[in-house]
Amino acid sequence: MVVGAAVRSGGGGSTPPALTASCTTPGLALSATSVRRGGLLQYSAVGPNDTAIVVALDAARLLPDLAAVPLPGRTDTQVVKVAKRFTACRTNGQLGVQVSPGQHTVSVFPAAGGTPLTSRPLTVTDR
Repeated sequence: MVVGAAVRSGGGGSTPPALTASCTTPGLALSATSVRRGGLLQYSAVGPNDTAIVVALDAARLLPDLAAVPLPGRTDTQVVKVAKRFTACRTNGQLGVQVSPGQHTVSVFPAAGGTPLTSRPLTVTDR
């Protein structure tokens, strides 16, 4: 199980993916639909102000200690254990993708734990 990942706010010389702010409906945009394992993925997320969130791959549920319960059929997850807060109903960041090649799900969770607020598919390649 992958338990953490590199995360950075903004930066990297690239602009986070565009996503219209919403203070009522959670949303997630990814910089790519496919990324190489070990590659950098940028994301933008929207939702209610002052809500703390974390991003995870292949997690069905997040526990309060930020341990992840894998999606059915999965054994590994990746959780970015650095919580981010929505400011002006949005936040963005980057993560180094460490899961194995294949089809995956990127989700935004409440940092206090629970089920995904929103999710997007991601293909991870080995090249």
